[in-house]
Amino acid sequence: MEKMDLSLLNFRPITANDMEISYQVYHSTREEEMAKTGWTTEEIENFVRMQFNIQHKQYTEHYQGAKFDIIYVDKTPVGRLYLHETKKEMRIMDIAVLTKYRNMGIGTKIFRDLINISDEKNKILSIHVEIYNPAIKLYERLGFEMSELRGMYYFMERKPKKQD
Repeated sequence: MEKMDLSLLNFRPITANDMEISYQVYHSTREEEMAKTGWTTEEIENFVRMQFNIQHKQYTEHYQGAKFDIIYVDKTPVGRLYLHETKKEMRIMDIAVLTKYRNMGIGTKIFRDLINISDEKNKILSIHVEIYNPAIKLYERLGFEMSELRGMYYFMERKPKKQD
């Protein structure tokens, strides 16, 4: 596994030209689940693309003012971050990294940066997480707590630390 220089981590708002990379990131989050279906590659592709389109439409319609970014390390697209901010909360709507860039510290760095921002702004940082997602352990290590079970998702929050 190559070493990535996380000081080169940056974000760029998604444009129409980025929909395919955003889809590839989404698809990578569904690979393990889809492998268990017994479906053909074409059936999986059609299903996941349909789910992606539904998710994208729902996010853009229901989270006015949200930031939809592609995550880059230098000039390499490695993931996506969707963030919605209100007066009291910063909601991580979606964060995902392409399979080949996972376990390189990208997600942890992004979370630590978001935690620092939420502390500075005195806002709760929250995320919905599938109950089977192994990232729950990371979120708990970073100070997130489960506040409720919502269907197949845990709603997790991290309260801001008081600034001196």
